[in-house]
Amino acid sequence: MKGFSSFNFFSLFETCGIIIKELFKKRQVTLAVFRKTRLKIKWSFIAFLTLFIVFECSLSVYSINQIMYNNTINYSQKAIALNMENCTALIELASKATDLVASDSQIIEKVRQRQYFLNSLKLQSLSIIGVTLYDTLGNYYHSDGMAGVLPIAKMAEEEKITDFFSDETKDALFSIRTTSINAIYTNNQLYDAHQGIITYIRKVYNTNKQVIGYLFLDISPKYLYSNFFNYPDDLSEAISFIVFDNDNYLQTVANKPFEHYLKYYDINHPVRTGDFRYIVATHSFLDFDAKLVTLIPLKPFYQKQVLIIFPIIAISLFFIALSFILGNRTSKNVVDSLTALNNKMKEAHKELKKIPN
Repeated sequence: MKGFSSFNFFSLFETCGIIIKELFKKRQVTLAVFRKTRLKIKWSFIAFLTLFIVFECSLSVYSINQIMYNNTINYSQKAIALNMENCTALIELASKATDLVASDSQIIEKVRQRQYFLNSLKLQSLSIIGVTLYDTLGNYYHSDGMAGVLPIAKMAEEEKITDFFSDETKDALFSIRTTSINAIYTNNQLYDAHQGIITYIRKVYNTNKQVIGYLFLDISPKYLYSNFFNYPDDLSEAISFIVFDNDNYLQTVANKPFEHYLKYYDINHPVRTGDFRYIVATHSFLDFDAKLVTLIPLKPFYQKQVLIIFPIIAISLFFIALSFILGNRTSKNVVDSLTALNNKMKEAHKELKKIPN
């Protein structure tokens, strides 16, 4: 009897141990399943919100960037166009004054007899720095303060000027060049001959409509650059080039260091430079056979971009961080609810077992 009792005790202990182990294993399995479920819910929630926020942020940043970039171009184009109109008005005023003088068939004789002075055309307010009147006999007359005036044969070395002289259908020509410039301008403190020159040339006719001379009106490019293509505000660092013959341009101290950007100019639309520092905008320059190339600085654009886009990115990062917190809490709440439900089901199962069949 004693052995039988001992046998039953150890058998019962062993059976209880097995049951406890099985229950522990089942609980471990349940906990592992819940843990995996929690992680899936957590990271699915976080991934969805993060991708959504990143998408919205990227779309907002891209849209704002495009709007700001287009606004920069439009604002710059309007400013350039307005200044070109003002420049056109000034040059037309100077050219019409020249046309009026040249229309007098006696102008050469009047200048020779000092009945008319070419100084009346030399107006600094119109950017005119010199006036020269040539006749077909090789004589020339010029405004005061000039010396070393080139003979007309030297001026005619320029192909476009030669073509103009021989073209009977043309009365006037705008010549933009960096050669065949009167020697006086090389020593003029207000003008550097290396900058080039813009000249309005007008034929002078006699009463029989025969050419008897040419009136040359020299316009300073420095004056045009500083008065019409020197911009305020966001365009204060803009650089302008008056380009002719495709590769030559009228120089200034300001634009020469940036001449390597001329490879980007395009007459059809603005182009961003490879270093992302400028937008290159190209326009036909007045009635000249030339182009106005403007380097529009992107620095103000980037500064505004940072001020607007940085808060958007900061807010997006905040919501991403918030998604981690919400994901963790949501997954915990779901798993806690499942765990509570599981425990209730176990309790209910135990109660059902106590009910006799």
